[in-house]
Order: sequence, then structure tokens, then C-alpha cells
Amino acid sequence: MPLIDIEHRSFEETLARCVELGGVDLLFFSPPYPTEVPGAKGREGAPTRRYGGDAPKHFLWKDYQRLGDCCYRALKPGGFCIVIVDGPVRFTRSRQIGSERSLIAFRLAIDWAERVGLRFVEHEAYLRDGMPGDVSPRRRSGWEPMHVFQRPGRRGFFDARAVTKPALSAGQGRSRRPTANMWLGKKSAESKAMVYAATRMLTTAITAAAGGATVNKEISDPDHPAPFTRHIAEVQVLSYCPPGGLACDPFVGSGTTAIVAARHGCGFIGGDLGARERDGRRWADIARERAAEEAAAGWPQAVAAAVDPSPQPRAAEQMSLLTA
Repeated sequence: MPLIDIEHRSFEETLARCVELGGVDLLFFSPPYPTEVPGAKGREGAPTRRYGGDAPKHFLWKDYQRLGDCCYRALKPGGFCIVIVDGPVRFTRSRQIGSERSLIAFRLAIDWAERVGLRFVEHEAYLRDGMPGDVSPRRRSGWEPMHVFQRPGRRGFFDARAVTKPALSAGQGRSRRPTANMWLGKKSAESKAMVYAATRMLTTAITAAAGGATVNKEISDPDHPAPFTRHIAEVQVLSYCPPGGLACDPFVGSGTTAIVAARHGCGFIGGDLGARERDGRRWADIARERAAEEAAAGWPQAVAAAVDPSPQPRAAEQMSLLTA
């Protein structure tokens, strides 16, 4: 079975474990929201989300900088780091001027690219409805930034066709896009006329859930104060982590990334210092159990696929996501 290493530990300890194992192919996570704005007077305000357990109540700019340094060392050359980061907690300059959104997402991108030395490959949008709150004079936020970084040194793994969605028209892309059977190494004329003509690749704007499912059904645990959806994790794991590769979430929470990595036969390293509020159970323990259950359920199929050279696992995953 693939490696599952999830412990109650800090992000520094989790990322140091990645270094011990020779580096990971993918880091995918959402760090705590900031409670301090670089360059602003005072704090943005009290933290809006409490993670419980031993998790720190404040996450400051120096923590984001230290996180970037640790991420660089934890990646293999060519490995990718994808960070969902935003500053939805606003601070108010004055009652006359009003409140403002944090610039932390942009400062982080610049710092990690220029000081840390990661390549800033892409900026993506995680599309979801924001909290209503006090929006004046802004619109309600419907997305969060996802920065895609890469450690230099190698090309790295990226599968742009790992996840697709239906095309806008049935005949779109018939002459250019390969079919599902072509992924399986079958280039028959029949396969070229199959349904793949009705699919298209994702853009950098990625929805929270696939197939019209509600966001709540895509969340691993509604008790976690800041979850992201399984679909968004699936998109990134399938696209940036090679089959049998190693992924990591140093803020693993309820285990969304761990579950998805285990589902697709990837090893996983995770850590978290928080605990579930309603019963005090540590999030790392919850995530470890969920990932182990997913790996145990999927391992027999993974072994069968490895023995049988007919459909490759990734192609099967692709078609299941397409028809979900």
C-alpha cells in the first residue's frame, strides 16, 4: 500500500519529514488566514477561525516566509507547490474610508518567487461563494487565489488532460483532441470518432465541485473551520502528482488531500496541530484514519490494474470524473 504518514505536528516538522524522504512531487494546502498585514499599522483584527488543539491563534507574515523556505526544501526538483491563500479578514483604516482586503496573496507570491526562489508558474482561481459579511464598497467574493509554484531543476510532472469537463458544443475539438481509447494506446478510427470530441480541458478558473454537486457534499468534514472540497484536491493531485508519486499537505485538517491521494494510489505526508472543536479529537488522527480507509478500499483495484496491462489507472480515473 502507498505510504501514509500523518502526525500531530507543525508544518515545519511535516515538511522536514518530506526532506528526509527525498522530497515530494506535490505540495497542496491552504495555510491559516493571516492576522497581520505587512506594512499596515497594527493587526487586521482577531483571528476569525480557531483551529483548536495546539494550533497557533495567529499566523503572521514571518510564518508565511518561513513556510515558503520549508516548502522549497520539501519539494523534489521539478515538484509543484499549490497554495490556496487569501486574506478575507479585512482591516479598517478609518470609519470614513472603510475596510480593505488583505494583500497577503500577492505579497506571498512575490516573496516566494523572488526571495525563496520558486518559479511562479500560474495563478488559478478556486471558484466558490464567499461569506456574506460586510461587503461595502466591494462585491461579495466568489473565489480564492491558488498560486502554482515549482522548484527549479527539472521539468516536473503535469497532465493537462487528467481532468476534463464537457465541451460547450458536441463537435468542439473533434480534429485536435485525442479520445479516451487513445489514452489507452488504441488509435483506431472508431476511437477517434468517440465521445472525447465532447470534452475540453480545464482553465485556470476551477469550480469547487464537479457535475453540479453541492459544495457541502464535497467537503470531508463540515466541522473543520476552513475546508476545501475534494474536487479541487482531485484536480490538483491528478494534474500535478505522477502515478505512485508522493503528495503532502502540512495543514492536513480533515484530510481532504490525504483522502484523494490515497484514492489514486499516491503516497502522502501530512501534519496538523489543530483539533475538532466538538469532541477534541486531533485533526491529524482523523485524517490518518480516513486516508487509511480510502487506501485500503482502493488498493485491491490498484493491484489488479498493475497486473492487467489493459486500461491504465489514470485513464479510468479520467473517464469516471468526466461522467460523474
